[in-house]
Amino acid sequence: MNILTLSVLVGFLGLDNVKFGQFMVSRPLVVGAIMGLFSGNFPLGLRMGVLLELLWIRVIPVGTFYPPDTVITTALACLWTIVFSRLCPEGMFAFYALLGIALAIPVGIVYKTIQINDRKRASGYNRIIEEGIESGQPDLIDHFVRMSLLKDFAGGAFFFFLFYYGGYYIIKLIPCPSSALFLKGIDYAFYLLPLLGITQVLNSFLRKKK
Repeated sequence: MNILTLSVLVGFLGLDNVKFGQFMVSRPLVVGAIMGLFSGNFPLGLRMGVLLELLWIRVIPVGTFYPPDTVITTALACLWTIVFSRLCPEGMFAFYALLGIALAIPVGIVYKTIQINDRKRASGYNRIIEEGIESGQPDLIDHFVRMSLLKDFAGGAFFFFLFYYGGYYIIKLIPCPSSALFLKGIDYAFYLLPLLGITQVLNSFLRKKK
């Protein structure tokens, strides 16, 4: 598994979120499957992608709403789970899956905050573009669009690369639990987690319009 290659892939997938295309390849289901495929454990990647898709089922970037980054969150949670599931004994999947999700979601929130602040700063380019158009430089629009795409790609790839190793060493410090009762409780918690997504779907149908 080459983290540099995966970082480049995450950078490209992240552009689909709000910058380019929006072909839905930035959804957790797709990202999880891709991370699993490239890291050598497609079934586990797909399984994590399905789980996170259920949690993010109603979270769609529309208009000014910018949700926690699904690409970085899913990619980190999948890879941490895959890596540490190989290192520890059988039956530790649920423990590392929950631990990976618990660490990855705050990272996605932090990256979301960075992206929102960047969008606020980008509004300052409007005046430059207007002045350029008035002075006969309409190509400035294309220039700023390309620069924005390049910046988002590089930022997403670097952020993923940095936090992958940061989280990896944090998780590595946590010893594998040996209590059978603790692991059983973790298993129950993990398999109940999809119910959160299912209740969101049901709630969207049952909610009464005022």
